[in-house]
Amino acid sequence: MPESINRTNENRFEDDDITLKDLILKTKDYFRELRFRWKFLFIIAFVFAIYFGTKAFIAKPDYTATLTFMINKNDAGGIGSVTAILGRFGFGNKADGNKDKIIQLNKSRRIIEKAVFKKVKINDDENYLANHIINYLDSLDKWATVPWYRKPFAKPNPLKGFHFVSDDITMFGDTANSALKNIYFNLIGNNKTGKGMMTNGYDEDSGILHISVTTHNPVLSIELTNSIFDNLSEFYIEKSIEKQKATYDIIKMKTDSILNLLKKKEVELAAFEDRSHGLFSSRSKLKELRLKRDVQKLSLMYGESIKNLEIADFTVKNKTPFVQAIDRPLFPIKGEKSSTIKSFIFGGILGLFLGIIFIILLKIYRDAMS
Repeated sequence: MPESINRTNENRFEDDDITLKDLILKTKDYFRELRFRWKFLFIIAFVFAIYFGTKAFIAKPDYTATLTFMINKNDAGGIGSVTAILGRFGFGNKADGNKDKIIQLNKSRRIIEKAVFKKVKINDDENYLANHIINYLDSLDKWATVPWYRKPFAKPNPLKGFHFVSDDITMFGDTANSALKNIYFNLIGNNKTGKGMMTNGYDEDSGILHISVTTHNPVLSIELTNSIFDNLSEFYIEKSIEKQKATYDIIKMKTDSILNLLKKKEVELAAFEDRSHGLFSSRSKLKELRLKRDVQKLSLMYGESIKNLEIADFTVKNKTPFVQAIDRPLFPIKGEKSSTIKSFIFGGILGLFLGIIFIILLKIYRDAMS
């Protein structure tokens, strides 16, 4: 009984083996099927070609505004100087962590939120950049949109028709915060919005950084790029010297306090001398001596405080990074869009490929069911 079962299995395996002849015949059979369905393939390829070609033809051009800049950060010795020396001999990273920090900082909500509340005039409408972005996204049907399959069950979107009337973020409600987050993610990009309007990076060899904004409106692209860079520069400089600036402010406050006290004592001494008219008692001489001593002491303190203030001022200036814009975007900007002919050809090839796959799968199904 087991031997008969083994012989049956061997015969079945031999029947299932595909020979080269069977493969060639099967391939010719598929080619005959494709030749027989050539009209269907032509229609599919033509439909896809028309779709992609028309889409490329009616698409609005993209206008990319790019701003390049560099940062020279003062570093009085220490690790930074050692890194710079090693870099000259080819050791260490060409792109230091400082540039990576700038890129991440440029994508932060702190920078973007402040940048979009600059008032600019676009198409005779002077408004916040945030409202211009809302109008732009609304024209592309990317603002307050609801998928068609959710429309019957979706509640009215509170962002529909929303515009900012104030730039005080601390006073924003839920709707304003949602709108601001929507603008932020459309600028930097995420899984929901896709690729963002803004990109940034740096060249590893030259170390030059860049910020780019791409929209269908050239003026909006330029204004957004400049506003983002200006806020990035201001914030980076402010935070880089925050500690030194705080020290300077404290010394400046103490210096002013000493100067005011010195002036007060000088006035008291002058008034006392005017009242005395050269007639001094022992008690009045003692008061005069004390006033002169206070004036002398305060003068010495003021002189020392002025010296410390100059040192603090030099430290602030020495530590202040230099953010220099190299090339700002200028109007007009050349628009870029996909070639209609290339899109037409791509669509035809894609449609032909999908049609072939569909016919082959359909034939496999019919052969399996027959």
